[in-house]
Amino acid sequence: MGKSSGFFYGWVVVAVGALMTCVAFGSMLSLAVFLQPISQDMGWSRSGVSAAATIDFLAMGLAAFFWGSLSDRFGTRIVVLSGTLLLGAGLIGASQATSLWQFQFFFGVLIGVAAGTAVTNASGVATLANVSLSGIAAGNYATGVSASFAGDASYSASSGGSALTVSQKPVTPSVTASNKTYDGTASATVTSCTLTGVIGGDLVTCAGSATFASATVGVGKTVTASGLMLSGAAAGNYSLSTTTATTTATVAARPVSPTVTVAASFGGLALRSMT
Repeated sequence: MGKSSGFFYGWVVVAVGALMTCVAFGSMLSLAVFLQPISQDMGWSRSGVSAAATIDFLAMGLAAFFWGSLSDRFGTRIVVLSGTLLLGAGLIGASQATSLWQFQFFFGVLIGVAAGTAVTNASGVATLANVSLSGIAAGNYATGVSASFAGDASYSASSGGSALTVSQKPVTPSVTASNKTYDGTASATVTSCTLTGVIGGDLVTCAGSATFASATVGVGKTVTASGLMLSGAAAGNYSLSTTTATTTATVAARPVSPTVTVAASFGGLALRSMT
């Protein structure tokens, strides 16, 4: 983003944020230096005083989620200001604490929450979030994403763009095959090929050839479909996770009709034959 004419107030926010970060983390880490004097002077156990440091880091980690959300909505100024006030209150309160729980609250909770503001983004960089692209096909786009900023009291208007790559979505095929009567071959017929992972009403189908594990008669014989390929209006937006799939089908026994010949004779003479 471009800087407006005159004094750039954004650097004040950055400087205050950096100073607060140093003070906050310096205060947190200084407990190791003052652990023994505090324990001796106040009559508190070292484990109790050390627990404040643990609370400190836990509070900082949890508070960072809140401060980050606040920074996205209202900017870093309110975050830095709030953190500075909490940091001051925590340091003053910890210095005046007369019981261990008070020290743990002021030094652990308040200073930890204040330090959480230091892990938010105070760089002044604008980001593009929660973007939804609908109806865009898979492919490479040289100027796929662009963003613009109208400007405010501290920054002038700015815009920019970046390339975008939309990858094909992988889908998983599953097939069914028809039963057949024994014909001496292992060939099979795919009756349906369905795809798992297709979005909405996209028109995508698949097809391929199939064979039985063997040509012999059997129930629930393994059928393997291979060479599966996608087709349909939206096929270019998808890719198969595998080009083979298996199912089962039956090869039934082939019915046959018997034919017999019967011959009769008397005294060595053939009288008739019957089939």
